[in-house]
Amino acid sequence: MGFKTLLVIASLIFYSCTNTKSKNLESARNDQAKGLSDVLLVNCNGEEYRLEVDYYQESKSKYVSIFNENKLFKEVNLPSQLDYSGFSLNGFLKTEKGFVVSVEYGSVNYFQKEFFFQCKQDGFILYKIRTTSFNKRNPSKEFVLDSILSSPMALKDFRFIPFLE
Repeated sequence: MGFKTLLVIASLIFYSCTNTKSKNLESARNDQAKGLSDVLLVNCNGEEYRLEVDYYQESKSKYVSIFNENKLFKEVNLPSQLDYSGFSLNGFLKTEKGFVVSVEYGSVNYFQKEFFFQCKQDGFILYKIRTTSFNKRNPSKEFVLDSILSSPMALKDFRFIPFLE
């Protein structure tokens, strides 16, 4: 076997391994996304909250409407894809103590942010943000960082943009 033949075989093996890792990461993300929804009902201190995605007709911009006991509690504007390349709201997920809002954005450098809200005495608070990131040229090097907020933020004060990189 010549050097060129060995080089081609080694390249094919490397590509196959990299491609498999990329598919495994994509499969794991798809499994996680199955539990996400566009509308979420969740209770806190005996009050019902409803989160849903909506958009303004005139500007076509999207936002999250949050209702408390069927009254509008808050609207949270979603960044556009022009603000953050590829920005998308993945959806909402109910948890044992509250809910998670999942978004993703990026082109070569991909980011997924999960905002964890927990029911407390005064209502829902943002207490943790999980950031998953990787470079799409090398998706096998994925980084996951859980950030616990030293000062939890009330849901009524939440906005996405201050937390996006």
